[in-house]
Amino acid sequence: MPNSIYNKESAGTNGLIKGGGQIYLGPSQLLSGSSVISGLKPCRVRAENEPVKPSLTQPDPETSNTPLEMRILELLGDSRFRVEHLAQKLDLHRTRILEIISTMHVDGKVTILPGGFIRRGGGI
Repeated sequence: MPNSIYNKESAGTNGLIKGGGQIYLGPSQLLSGSSVISGLKPCRVRAENEPVKPSLTQPDPETSNTPLEMRILELLGDSRFRVEHLAQKLDLHRTRILEIISTMHVDGKVTILPGGFIRRGGGI
């Protein structure tokens, strides 16, 4: 047991174990057939003569936002959206959107609301 069942902070970990969560002890397990990444879409390989697009992960020196973060903020505007809606609009896997949104939340660029909604600003 990773932590006491009487400790509130253990509820998440213990719940994952109860629900059949898998324990990963090394990178080689991630490449096995039971991997959580097996459901991800395969990436498209760029053709040799296709121009290279600017990186979506390199921050803009003036705003410190990556192009993808700027696109998310633009889509959000003054509204709130669900993660699934953003993933669909950006044609990205939900897992990738969650990764980006989590970082933006820590940086105070977006707020994660109950029900899986995201809105601009706030932070933790």
